[in-house]
Amino acid sequence: MTSFVTHRERVLDPALSVMQRHRALWICLAVFAPYGFHGTYHHLTVSAGMPRDLETDPDSLVRAVTELDRARALWQAAAVRYAERRRVEKRESGLRTPQRPGPWWQGGPAQGCYVVDVLCHPALGLPEYVHRQVLLAEGAELPGCPQCGDERPVVSRSTGHGFIELCPGCAAVRRSCACGVRHVLRAGAAVGRQSLRLREHLTEDGRPRETDGIAERIAQLELVPPPRVSSWGSRFLPGRRPGPSGSGPG
Repeated sequence: MTSFVTHRERVLDPALSVMQRHRALWICLAVFAPYGFHGTYHHLTVSAGMPRDLETDPDSLVRAVTELDRARALWQAAAVRYAERRRVEKRESGLRTPQRPGPWWQGGPAQGCYVVDVLCHPALGLPEYVHRQVLLAEGAELPGCPQCGDERPVVSRSTGHGFIELCPGCAAVRRSCACGVRHVLRAGAAVGRQSLRLREHLTEDGRPRETDGIAERIAQLELVPPPRVSSWGSRFLPGRRPGPSGSGPG
């Protein structure tokens, strides 16, 4: 497994070129990225004031990896507390099955914040976001959106036969459509990965460009059409045709 600590030290090493240090930051994000890989990278470029030309401010890489490391340390401390609690439960009560969910991020990146649009992640700093998720995982009741804490009224988006309710602060789904089907959203004005890697969302000195706010980007979110279903109940696959009636796929 890739070592976060090893590559964190590479980011902090001034003897390396800024490109090597930047690449090491990306490897750190492959290990721990609370907002998802690209959402977390976007957050760090803004919070650290990372200029498009890293040579003009190599310390921005230090600020970025330091914030990421502080957030990871909070998660690690929570994992240690959980492990100790489980040892006590097993030793004193004989509880072999956990009575509460495991620590946040126990399942790795799959438990990161679900980001529909990489520009619509929570506005919280990474340590604040991780602290909030740890408290929720440990049973605390916190007001507002579970992801970002926003307490404003939700934003409703029509599905054609119902509504999805979204957080106005981070676009997290607060309530799914009553039909029970998981409707998938996508960004109306997607941000390309190459554009994000080149930090085209920032000015030359690392300040965010004047772009649409979260409210405008939430309004642009589009529903992904559901997959087509054949008369015998299976999804059409690209390049495949259904077989004769009653015979299944051809």
